Amino acid sequence: VYRQLKKLIEQKQDIERAASALAAGSCAVLLYDVTTLYFESHEPDDNLRARGFSKDNKSQQPQITVGLLVSQDGTPLRHDVWKGNTFEGKTMLPTLEAYGAELGEKPIIVADAAMLSRENSRKLEDEGWSYIVGARLGNLPPVLAERIGREIPREDGALRRFPTDRGDLIVSFSTARHKK
Repeated sequence: VYRQLKKLIEQKQDIERAASALAAGSCAVLLYDVTTLYFESHEPDDNLRARGFSKDNKSQQPQITVGLLVSQDGTPLRHDVWKGNTFEGKTMLPTLEAYGAELGEKPIIVADAAMLSRENSRKLEDEGWSYIVGARLGNLPPVLAERIGREIPREDGALRRFPTDRGDLIVSFSTARHKK
């Protein structure tokens, strides 16, 4: 596998085009997320391995940051790798811009709240992208959270739309989450 990595990197664009063609019917909505991969070493390097926020609680070890864009059926469409100290919110726009430029499409993007700062949201809107943010109610202003608590029916699957200054918030109710 390691001997073939250089050849695979050289073929990255062709592989990603083939994956997009394979997943063509399921690319109206794409999902984007980031993870970190750490190395069993304590020495960073000048290339990609750097100390940064570690999702594995390995902050003393160098790591890389990997962003992955997948179709709604889970087909990997594009990946990018950054230095391990790259903030995950800075990774999404370059990946989407490269994907959109390659295919000439701008599907709906689903990402978690860490990806969508106000700056990223504004850039996405300015460039014509639509997006959905997955977030927890606990991160909302207390006034809005209280309003949601009053207005959403307490039945599984109940949905309500709440306009905010950052777009519409669509909230679903789950008995299991409510108990938790």
